[in-house]
Amino acid sequence: MIIKTKMKRTILILLFVGGLGCFAQAQLLNPGIEIGYGGFTPPILSGDAKTRAEFFSNSVRGSETVTSTGAFHAAAFAKIWRVTVGVEGSYESIQIKNNFSYFSTSINQEVYGEEKTTHGYWTAMARVQWSYWSFPGFKMYGGLAGGVYGVHSKLTYNSSNETPDNNTKGSGFSYQITPVGAEVGAKVKFFLEAGYGYLGLVSGGVRFKL
Repeated sequence: MIIKTKMKRTILILLFVGGLGCFAQAQLLNPGIEIGYGGFTPPILSGDAKTRAEFFSNSVRGSETVTSTGAFHAAAFAKIWRVTVGVEGSYESIQIKNNFSYFSTSINQEVYGEEKTTHGYWTAMARVQWSYWSFPGFKMYGGLAGGVYGVHSKLTYNSSNETPDNNTKGSGFSYQITPVGAEVGAKVKFFLEAGYGYLGLVSGGVRFKL
């Protein structure tokens, strides 16, 4: 009787695990990876990069020039039920060039100088996407993503010796809101998205089904 009971439990456990595996395999469809590029991210639009650059600046009058590599990102995803979930990360480098001037009491005259600060922003986010409308070879969708960002700011050039420090680090909440996106293709898909967040106002790239 004891042997039969143990056998029953073993069979039930095996059936449960096997059924769970079949269920997961049936529901987890179309895994894939993507690479993309976007521009006009919150560090640029909100002025966060400039604020961080001003930590190094001695200027009371001056001009700033902002340049960015744009946000490069990579993601892994899979379709579960009627939504697509995944994880993604991005990186963007932003340089602030500050031409400044200040009055030096030690030499009793105006001093002109230049500073360059480089900020490296990285993100790690979880995301979910849902389809609005689709047919073979084409889909329109929306999505949300959220996670964390880190930033390393470094003074790369300074003609003044009065800078308080030459490195800072920070972190915070990263996000991407995508009201609308479109993709075309089958096994290899090209996509274009409009939204707001750390992947950019406009981003695009390519997806590969595994």
